[in-house]
Amino acid sequence: MSYFGKLLDITTLGSTVTGFALLQKFLSRLTVIVALTIISSIMVVVLMMAGFYAVYVSLVYYGVAHQAAMVTTGGIALLVTLTLIGITVSRLRQIRNIHHLMLDLPVISNIRSLADSFIEGFFSRR
Repeated sequence: MSYFGKLLDITTLGSTVTGFALLQKFLSRLTVIVALTIISSIMVVVLMMAGFYAVYVSLVYYGVAHQAAMVTTGGIALLVTLTLIGITVSRLRQIRNIHHLMLDLPVISNIRSLADSFIEGFFSRR
């Protein structure tokens, strides 16, 4: 089972114990974070496009040929894109390794064993 599946299971277990409000609050906050991330990404892309256009116009204004300005601006855009892809891949690798670090903590293993014992006792037939 994936880390996010386990997280969702723990959240669902907590919501059944404390009520539906906990899961609903978690999902609503998660939705807001995703929406703000998408909106921020769109704004960053618009600002980057405006910056690239400003570079192109500046190069043409100062006497560089249109084709050379396009190649220069395209090269800068490609360099920025490759840098952002590299940063994204690096962060994704870090995120994949976080759950391994968290699962090795003694507090997490104690909580997991306590929760497992509770669930086994809760669902066992007497």
